[in-house]
Amino acid sequence: MRQSSKLDHTFLSLACVTLVACSGSSSGTGTTATLTVTDAATDQLSTFTVGLDSVELVGALGNVALLQTPVGVDFAALGELSRVLNVTEIPPDTYTGVVVVLDFDGASVVVLDENNPATLLDTDGNPLAGPLTLPIEFTTPLEVTSGHFDIELDLDLAQSALVDTGTNTVLVEPVIVPRVNRAEQKEHAVGGEDWVKERQQTAQQENEEMAMPGHFAQPPFRDLV
Repeated sequence: MRQSSKLDHTFLSLACVTLVACSGSSSGTGTTATLTVTDAATDQLSTFTVGLDSVELVGALGNVALLQTPVGVDFAALGELSRVLNVTEIPPDTYTGVVVVLDFDGASVVVLDENNPATLLDTDGNPLAGPLTLPIEFTTPLEVTSGHFDIELDLDLAQSALVDTGTNTVLVEPVIVPRVNRAEQKEHAVGGEDWVKERQQTAQQENEEMAMPGHFAQPPFRDLV
């Protein structure tokens, strides 16, 4: 069993410092935001990889980019993980939401037990491709003066994807739930897709071990923050 340790916390802290240094964004305020992505688990899809082109905080004084470089994300691999994409400084302001741009050019979505990628359709039943802009409002405005904020974007695949196994098609209408400073955080994955998949497989193996006689139920994931 893996146990939480001071080394885990140190690693995440160092990773955050590195991300801030490499983000290319500095407001000079010392107030920072960590951008993470996750997924509400689904049992219908084994892969849901799309491009995340940009994420911007919507503020009264202007928008703030939380993502400097577009990245591909396999949301189906994040049912039990929250992947850290960037840490950046943000100016004091009142933020009312985020604008997320997903890119479906080159997207790869695989239905469980299928070998070939599914055909993606929009809500009108047409092939889905290219960028899709999603304005998302916070339930409560975020008042930022100082400190650190964890901004998590949860793509709910169960609500976002309508799967037709007969035709191997998936109708996509993204439902993203934003969370700020989530009370019960998932384990943070600081790394690329291969690292995330490896951690997911390790956690699945631990879950199977816990189901064996003589094993006591323990939380399968460490809380690193």
